[in-house]
Amino acid sequence: MTTLISCPVVHGDDREDAMRVFREAIDAYERGDFDEAADKFREANKLKNNWKIFYNIGQAEAAAGRTGIALEALEIYISEGGDAIPKQRQDEVHAEIKRFRNIVGLLDIDSPDGCIVYVDDMERGVTPLPGSIWVSAGKTHTLRVVQDKNELLNLQFRLNSGQQKNISIQEAAADETTAQEQIPIQDAASPPNNKKNKLKIAGLILTITGGAVVVGGAVAGAIAIGKRDDFNSECGNDASAACSNASEKYLNASTTAGVASTILFVTGGAVAATGIVLLVVGKKRESRTVSFQPVLSPDIAGLEFKLRF
Repeated sequence: MTTLISCPVVHGDDREDAMRVFREAIDAYERGDFDEAADKFREANKLKNNWKIFYNIGQAEAAAGRTGIALEALEIYISEGGDAIPKQRQDEVHAEIKRFRNIVGLLDIDSPDGCIVYVDDMERGVTPLPGSIWVSAGKTHTLRVVQDKNELLNLQFRLNSGQQKNISIQEAAADETTAQEQIPIQDAASPPNNKKNKLKIAGLILTITGGAVVVGGAVAGAIAIGKRDDFNSECGNDASAACSNASEKYLNASTTAGVASTILFVTGGAVAATGIVLLVVGKKRESRTVSFQPVLSPDIAGLEFKLRF
């Protein structure tokens, strides 16, 4: 872009201040401080509004890498200057506008009236905006929307060349509310809602397991009885040495099976009883503490069940 500076002509009481700030802007531009130059050109324009300064603002913003803001400034320059701009300058500026439009994106803001829109901490207008906001493509920008000193929106966005994005304050607020509603809120003093279901499930599992163990005890008992029947069928009242040895063999096997049957019956019954209690408790109550303690002794084997209300 050309580095020619458009020097405005100002009149009145603000002339000296405006010209002083304008010269400071030119000095900043020439030493490569484009951010300060853009700020100074805007300050000069506030002191004494003149459409010609928008050309200088466009130059400084483009040099600072803020293509979207540079494009807006040059659009204002062409719109307000009209035929007062020399033909050669018009051609130069139109060429720059065409080039800039290929490397920017468009941002539309849908918000209540009276909101101040900031992009990268620079005020870009008050809603309702007259049109889209041009922003440099390929860069991450920060958008803030403020109403009566209350920040309604603060987010980051990124646009590609030629991309147009619409951001609705109402939709953003609704999305945030929905996200909060989806988070379940539970009173710390309240028991979990699924406590009762857990007790029922545990009771069902224990009942089935206990029943299976009882069946195992029955099988072991049947084996013990079978061993005694086998002995009686083979030896009967025979007192021979062979039958004496067989008697000891069958007696040991029968005793072992009988002990196993007793243990399985007792354990299975205890487990099944515990399961049934849990099923009943889980159906009636929601909060309780349940514990199990295995009991093993020469005389008994099973589970000790404790329930605290």
